[in-house]
Amino acid sequence: MKKLLLISLILLLSLFSVNAAGVVDLTGVTPQPATVDPSSSIILTVNIANTGDATINSVLLSSNDLTFGTNKINAPSISSVASLTITTPQSIQFTINVGAVPAGVYSGIITATDASNSLNKDTITYTVTVNPKAILNLVPSDKLTITSQPDKSRSKTFTVKNDGSVPLTPTVNIAGNFTDNDNDQITFPGFPLTLSAAI
Repeated sequence: MKKLLLISLILLLSLFSVNAAGVVDLTGVTPQPATVDPSSSIILTVNIANTGDATINSVLLSSNDLTFGTNKINAPSISSVASLTITTPQSIQFTINVGAVPAGVYSGIITATDASNSLNKDTITYTVTVNPKAILNLVPSDKLTITSQPDKSRSKTFTVKNDGSVPLTPTVNIAGNFTDNDNDQITFPGFPLTLSAAI
């Protein structure tokens, strides 16, 4: 009888050992809410724990694009976790690069997946709020040089860029100082030009 009980106990322990497994658990993203200006970046942290009973050797982390209506912020790259034990939760930082996008609340989803078991995974939703901010830039930003000969025409191009998160209607005053062959200064008085600078 004792031998039978001992064998049953060994089988039970063996079964428990075989079934031991880690469980991926995404516990949060900080800061939330997160706010950022357009044409800049923000660092967030995703927190992950193992709520199972065995170490997970590798956890892959990824995010989709963050969206606000039809607008989007490209998905960030998030480093994987090499070893996730049941006693040590981990925090992984990642950077979101925000371009010139409309102001609003952008939502994304982070997915954590056990590299050896794709069914063992978890997801969490997070948001980034892009502040309304006007940012207008000219390219080139310093000066525009046009060189020409008498009775010849030359042209140069400048670009008006809206690097902010709100539509703009800027007025650009085009003026210039030119030098002729005798080094005489010729002043172009300029004229206002109203443009529409969408995001």
